[in-house]
Amino acid sequence: MKEFITSVIVIDREPVREFDEEFRLYSREFGYITARATSSRKISSKFSHHLNVLNRVKVRLVGANSLIIADAVLENNFPHIRKNSEEFVKALRVASLIRAFFPRGGIDEEIWDFLNKDLERGEINISNILSSFGYDAGTASCTKCGNAKTRKFFIKDHSFWCLKCGFKIPDSEILYIN
Repeated sequence: MKEFITSVIVIDREPVREFDEEFRLYSREFGYITARATSSRKISSKFSHHLNVLNRVKVRLVGANSLIIADAVLENNFPHIRKNSEEFVKALRVASLIRAFFPRGGIDEEIWDFLNKDLERGEINISNILSSFGYDAGTASCTKCGNAKTRKFFIKDHSFWCLKCGFKIPDSEILYIN
């Protein structure tokens, strides 16, 4: 069994069984990883509140094939992003973008840097994050009509849309480009 200590940003958390949870985490060293926390949904859990989505947390991970969160300490809960509901929603959508794009173990230090910087500042720059994924919003055109002024990025199929053509896409599945 191996042990790792690293800083992560919590991307997602999902209930498993009665009291456990599975966490999707993003780390500079290990990239996009999944780890399980046992009994984290119990009211007496010592670190469940540290593992809220979009918190940066120092974790101790143990395991070989599957990782278990043994300890977690909050490093930064990014209060500036949490005070602005519009930016917080953008940050949650960026988290869903990371879930959609990255395979387990996918590492990109540039994403880590953008994410930390934007969360700390309290402003999410969608264009920069998309560019680091290889999608340049500045040179993109609408998938449907070819309009050069794209304003939406559809997460499911990685396409750009203008406001006129993309009106039927549900807001929960798009990123508005700033």
